[in-house]
Amino acid sequence: MVPDFSTLPAAWHDATDAHTSPVGGTSGSTTSSNPSDPSNFSNSSNPSNAVTLRLRTRLRPRRVRVLELRHGEILAFEALPCEAPYPGCAAPYLSGATKADNAEDWYAYTLHPGSGRTRYVWRLELGDNTLHVSTAGTSHLCPGYRDWYSLLGGYQPPSWVWESVFYQIFPDRFRRAAGSPLPVAGSYRYPNLHPEVIESLSPGRTDLGLAALEAFPVRAPDWDEPLSLTEDVHTLYGGTLQGVQQALPYLEALGVNALWLNPIFSSPSSHRYDTSDYRVVDPHLGGEAAFTGLLAALRGRGMRLVLDGVFNHMGNEHALFQKAMAHQQAPERGFFTFRAEPQAGQLPYHGFYDVPTMPKLDYTSEQTYTEFIDGPDSVTRHWLRQGIDGWRLDVAQGMGMGGGDSGNLEVLRRLKQAAREENPHAYVLGERFFDAEHALQDGQGEDGVMNYHGFALPVMAWFSGSDKDGNPAHIGTQELVTHLWDAYRVLPAPLALNQFNLLESHDIPRALFRLGGDTGRYLAALALLMAYPGAPCLYYGSEIGLSQTQGDPMNCARATFPWDEATWDQGLLGAIRRLVHLRRSSAALQRGSLRFVGVGTDCFALMRELGEEGRLNRVLCLVSRSRQATSLRLNLPPGTWRDLGLNPDPALQGGEVNLTWQGARLLSWESPVLATRADQPQVQVGGT
Repeated sequence: MVPDFSTLPAAWHDATDAHTSPVGGTSGSTTSSNPSDPSNFSNSSNPSNAVTLRLRTRLRPRRVRVLELRHGEILAFEALPCEAPYPGCAAPYLSGATKADNAEDWYAYTLHPGSGRTRYVWRLELGDNTLHVSTAGTSHLCPGYRDWYSLLGGYQPPSWVWESVFYQIFPDRFRRAAGSPLPVAGSYRYPNLHPEVIESLSPGRTDLGLAALEAFPVRAPDWDEPLSLTEDVHTLYGGTLQGVQQALPYLEALGVNALWLNPIFSSPSSHRYDTSDYRVVDPHLGGEAAFTGLLAALRGRGMRLVLDGVFNHMGNEHALFQKAMAHQQAPERGFFTFRAEPQAGQLPYHGFYDVPTMPKLDYTSEQTYTEFIDGPDSVTRHWLRQGIDGWRLDVAQGMGMGGGDSGNLEVLRRLKQAAREENPHAYVLGERFFDAEHALQDGQGEDGVMNYHGFALPVMAWFSGSDKDGNPAHIGTQELVTHLWDAYRVLPAPLALNQFNLLESHDIPRALFRLGGDTGRYLAALALLMAYPGAPCLYYGSEIGLSQTQGDPMNCARATFPWDEATWDQGLLGAIRRLVHLRRSSAALQRGSLRFVGVGTDCFALMRELGEEGRLNRVLCLVSRSRQATSLRLNLPPGTWRDLGLNPDPALQGGEVNLTWQGARLLSWESPVLATRADQPQVQVGGT
């Protein structure tokens, strides 16, 4: 089965209001008033939870049925002809064809979803043939359940995420606060390993390896001093939460409206993923007062805050671990997984990648759940009560029992339930570097994941010609688009919109570095980021040209933000501001369906489409990785397409067109029955 990546699908169905809408009204659920919000299948005007499904097709079927999966059986139900729900939905595409060939037929069926995941697929009986229409395209054989469409009964997405553009901040490296005390060099040493740990790890080590087990005095360099990569973990530059608060006018001008902060809790390291107290904001970041002030300032500007929850492991200086190491019969040992007979050179306990400063938490023990996940005063609950909007869960795929990931989904489900009990709109975001399809099927666990597998890693490999580790990766455009579509289509619609999309982070090289400093191609990648389903996230400093000098180790991407504006790339900053504004002002980009509508050698096109409140909106995104001008021939829906550029080309008419651009190009279309909005932002990215 090969997906049809064209503007001329033989049949089409998606989760937006034109094709999937509640019966009996357009009012939304408690989380959103948008009729195209995929969560709006349960509301007061729709007591039966009935949903109208619509299919559009050019195949002129004699009969259309919907196949539902009910209690393990596949049952067939009749779909009836209906009118197109919005002006422009049924407009012809094919130039040079007869009116009959251009005609689209619409069919509707009323579905009553259950409380969990309801799966369905369309069957078209053509007289001399039978086809099935699924997320994978059309096929003669009935596809496997992975390819079926689905609805989630009872799931309420944190729909504020769809309207957000996130900004990731590594607290120690973002901004010092005027007047705040600076870290004192040599005030403590790191790491402080238990004598038993040093004894266990010493056999077979070289002198250099033994030296790595020693404690080093903390460093406190000047803000503009380059990174010392071998000493970075015990280097504090002095960024604080007060500094973040002082930078809010800058961030608001950039257009972002949600922050994700790397860990802020007490820790002896610069990265703070080795937490020593989850209930204390690190004094080096300004402590509790700085956190309270930042949260209040964010609320005053209508901005959201997601914190980093490190519940896969903790720091070796945490009191629980110290007690566990002090006595073999200590009840605190149940929080961890100790090896019965560690081999020479091996830790006596399981750690994250067996890093000695990061002992892994064991969810075999209910006390671990009580302390961190869903106890009456768990860490998860505590900070949601303080007012944060969600958790980004470090190493989400690794949380589990017995030093491994056994029971992983149960841990995440219990955390999600606790989070939603504290805040019904809390965003639970998992860090999963790999395929997360199995974790995102029913909405009971994470709302979304950091979309490394389905966006960041393949997109940047396609643009740069290498993977995140610098290995050559010559990915063809068809392969990229097929991969992106496959990762997107298998998720229930609200979960696809919950995904956390990025190009770079503290764990992978900065995009500008991977692109050799080419800001034109970087802007093309950012245009794709803003146009893609899911919440986009920028990494601090990249918007003004902050990069790195080498690709490995990962802390190369953690340099300090240069606040001297004379060093900024103002052109890059201005273009990114306009892209962010476009994303935040376009409902189609926030909630619309996705279709890939054209693929070239080094370029492709995707379309986001949204029908709501009687109007149909489309945004076309053209993306190229070439350093030269690129052309792609498309058949666009008829009507006027406006170029959203700095120096926009004349508006073009739909039909068969040959589009030429460099970097990225964005065009918009609205229902012809409504006037075109004059205040739509104009953006052109890429090129030189």
